[in-house]
Amino acid sequence: MVGYACLYKGYGEHVDAVPINELTISIFRETRPEKMFLTLQEHGHKIEETYSGIYYVKEHLPFPVQIIVIQELEPGEHRSLRILSNHAKKEDVEEFLRKTEGMNTPRVRQNVEAVL
Repeated sequence: MVGYACLYKGYGEHVDAVPINELTISIFRETRPEKMFLTLQEHGHKIEETYSGIYYVKEHLPFPVQIIVIQELEPGEHRSLRILSNHAKKEDVEEFLRKTEGMNTPRVRQNVEAVL
């Protein structure tokens, strides 16, 4: 995962075309990955839950890393994340689509399409 982020950063047209502070590695899991959390902690990383279902891995990493546990996300919140599941709820998908209808700038459309 860190390798892909480094490749993405390195493919810029010039040095620092992709600033390091604009990179975040996101890992999506349906349920809480207890063994992953334990392994990360055994290697000196700290796990902090910043929002319900959104955990940040701290210490010893070149980029921010977040682990999103889809089942733990608040209903009605983070719909763009909640639909990244094999068990997405119909109302989450419909509401996400409604909210994105008017988003027409190229960068925003690209992000919407990436989620879909």
